[in-house]
Amino acid sequence: MHKILILDDEVLAIEELKFLLSGYSDIEISATFTNPMTLIEYLKHHQADLIFLDIEMPKKSGLEIAEMILESYPDTRIIFVTAYDKYAIDAFNINAVDYLLKPTSQERLNQALHKALQMEKPLYQENIKRMLSTIRNKKDFISVYNNGYFVPVRFESVIYIKSEDGTVILHTLDKTYSFPGTLLALEEHIDYPYFFRTHRSFIVNINFIEKIEPTERSFILKMKHYEELIPVARSNSNSFKEIMSIY
Repeated sequence: MHKILILDDEVLAIEELKFLLSGYSDIEISATFTNPMTLIEYLKHHQADLIFLDIEMPKKSGLEIAEMILESYPDTRIIFVTAYDKYAIDAFNINAVDYLLKPTSQERLNQALHKALQMEKPLYQENIKRMLSTIRNKKDFISVYNNGYFVPVRFESVIYIKSEDGTVILHTLDKTYSFPGTLLALEEHIDYPYFFRTHRSFIVNINFIEKIEPTERSFILKMKHYEELIPVARSNSNSFKEIMSIY
């Protein structure tokens, strides 16, 4: 009997995964968690064969938790769960470590379970360590010069980026930063799957789109926490519709 743990900050996602796992006679769901540190504490006193880890969580990502787990419990198998994270998925594929894309299907779950539980231990440990190293080398922040200091700004906190008269302006959750440059130059240094170039002067974080107003040939965006309206260029409208599931 394989002992299974699930970590996800969304209770509904946990329930959906529990339902998909309920049909397996050789699996026991020992515990579920919404708090990563509660999981870490649980592992000090209980053994687990396999853990489902959500990647996108507040405070600590599933990748950080995976590193903590593997450092102390290297025999534990991990299946990552993600809503959408292109660079992470690329790393999983390259390093033969499996993942589930939300919402998942029974067929994908079958494949992931078979892969995680059947892979030989030395090969699995080598693959997952290499995968974590691959992702760790992808920077998720940029350091911005502000009032005599460099301030690390995490991409996940950036609502949108604007270019105006040779100046790049980062609008974040709590502050606005500006520095000389262009969006074209900035794009070479950012690798974040939720950024979308709507226009030659704008990059938006699609997680912060509040409203999408159709126009005759494209769209106008209203971002959360800011009043400025952002255009989607006609040349980018089809890509925008695809990424935002507009049919």
